[in-house]
Amino acid sequence: RKTVWKAVYQSLKPGETRNGSGNCLIFLLFAGLMVKVPVGLYFSCKLLLFQSLMLMSPEDSAFYATIVSVVGLHVVLATFVFIVWEEGLPQWRENKND
Repeated sequence: RKTVWKAVYQSLKPGETRNGSGNCLIFLLFAGLMVKVPVGLYFSCKLLLFQSLMLMSPEDSAFYATIVSVVGLHVVLATFVFIVWEEGLPQWRENKND
């Protein structure tokens, strides 16, 4: 039985052309990560890091946790752009040489 994670891993292998389902899996994976990573970082940093360990007020911890979650979102977005760029780059070079 083929799991979703095996399908995503196989669709992320470099040097292979992806079919439509591989592209869809990558898009769905990163769409989920763009929601889960910032929310998870916000609440974990706010409660565990800033309020519990650093003993900040709830307002201050919310401010700094927001900054951490925005940085996490940008990391996920940059990773998605990099993967998409690497996929289309060889095709662009072939068209440029023609």
